[in-house]
Amino acid sequence: KIVEKIHVLLTIYSTSATMGQFHEGEIAVQVKAGTRGVAEELKVGISDRIDVELGRNEFFRDLRMVYLAAVDGEGDVWVSEASGEKGFFQAPDPYTLQVDVSNDHLVSG
Repeated sequence: KIVEKIHVLLTIYSTSATMGQFHEGEIAVQVKAGTRGVAEELKVGISDRIDVELGRNEFFRDLRMVYLAAVDGEGDVWVSEASGEKGFFQAPDPYTLQVDVSNDHLVSG
């Protein structure tokens, strides 16, 4: 189960033009964490889309918490935790991740 979850997270993560390749910074983090070998084995699953047909959306719908990362205009990386009831996070199609933030007090008010 954990390998499947890691595979899904790697699939979501990469949007680079060179699918299946890690950049220098990613490799440095993998080496430091001692997960370089696992990352190499799983990189075949990196894609610019979510494989909804293989049940990824069911996996996402069962989540109660996710971490979202974004890069701002100055190149700084921001990570946020989002949580909610099952179903708040979904992949309605192979290119979309959808987060329901209607109950987030920072968003709504």
